[in-house]
Amino acid sequence: MNKNQIAELIGYGFGRLYPLTMKGSTDHREEMYKYEYKLQKHFRYINPLPPAKYQQSNGTVAKYFVIKAIRSALFDPQNFRPRDMLHCKQSYLIAHALADDDRFDLQKMFTGFDWFKFDQIEFADADLHFESKYG
Repeated sequence: MNKNQIAELIGYGFGRLYPLTMKGSTDHREEMYKYEYKLQKHFRYINPLPPAKYQQSNGTVAKYFVIKAIRSALFDPQNFRPRDMLHCKQSYLIAHALADDDRFDLQKMFTGFDWFKFDQIEFADADLHFESKYG
């Protein structure tokens, strides 16, 4: 996958979370995005590279981490414990809360999403890279 295909897959996955913007008084998708965006912006600030070196924007990387938190909640829900609140990311906590809430059907939102390709996107050097795990 090239950088445009990575951005497109992440944008597509993030778009599938649109129903989270319309339930209740809190836009959970935006809440997770803002949190991850702030972290990514800070991370790149304290680990600077020339701006032209980054393949993906802060926004795309933030969306990647939102989807990654949702993936954790969908496929590894038993891996969450109350003590995790002390050291894990806010988006991870929100994702697990959403997966546990009957008003949100995260499985349905991601029906047909290409998790195989998503799982081959890696975060390294403050950017996203495609790392083919199968030849």
